[in-house]
Amino acid sequence: MHCSRGLDAAPTAGSRRPRSRARALGRAALRLGTSAAALLPLLVQADPAQADDDLWLVTRVELGAARAEELEAAARLGPLLRARGLEVLDAASAAAEFERKHSRHATRLPPAEINELDAALRTLADDLASENLGAAEQALADIEALSPDIRDQLNHDQQRARRRFHICLLAAHLFSKEGYAVEASGQVRKCARDFPGLAPEQGPYLPDSIRTFFARADRELESIARASLHVELESADTDACRVRVNGIDRGPTPASMDDLRT
Repeated sequence: MHCSRGLDAAPTAGSRRPRSRARALGRAALRLGTSAAALLPLLVQADPAQADDDLWLVTRVELGAARAEELEAAARLGPLLRARGLEVLDAASAAAEFERKHSRHATRLPPAEINELDAALRTLADDLASENLGAAEQALADIEALSPDIRDQLNHDQQRARRRFHICLLAAHLFSKEGYAVEASGQVRKCARDFPGLAPEQGPYLPDSIRTFFARADRELESIARASLHVELESADTDACRVRVNGIDRGPTPASMDDLRT
């Protein structure tokens, strides 16, 4: 995607390789830094006989208000493509398709499965405490293999989310203690991504080595650039809606966060 420069065209994942005419059209558009208005003549010249059923996404991102000629040209693109026998997914339909494929209602886990996962977390904590690196790595991989929905649901309980966060940091501590500095740093950053808004807690009963590592991890977390997120709903009963990021409750809508690390 190009800001204030033109056009980015790419086949969707899984589509076949576009034919030569489509490739030439895409190259010409990119070479010209093509706006929607400049793209129209290229489409008029394109030979529909050379088209295949590849789906192309053509998008333009601009800063500031769109120019009138660009809005007019964008409105003409869809009908022009349809007139040449091509199927077009308009913006509204694309948004609905994205919502259908990527947005879903969370499925609640039955209590027995929650208890089983809690037991797996306790076993992982024991493996980390006993410095059993092999078993801990396998347990971490098993948890990572869970679906994102399940991992998010584990974080619905705030105490469990904090426990998972500190288990994540304890894994980084073990990597560091075993001499795997790169892996330890990567694990700390993963903890920051997976558990937004949480920070290491210096409990009074922590061993000195873990206290020292948590202080170092806290400094590394602070060095990671933060992203902000604002969530607001239109035409909805916002009092009944709450925001979760990776399953962690961030309060009712509208909600603003500025402590997300990517």
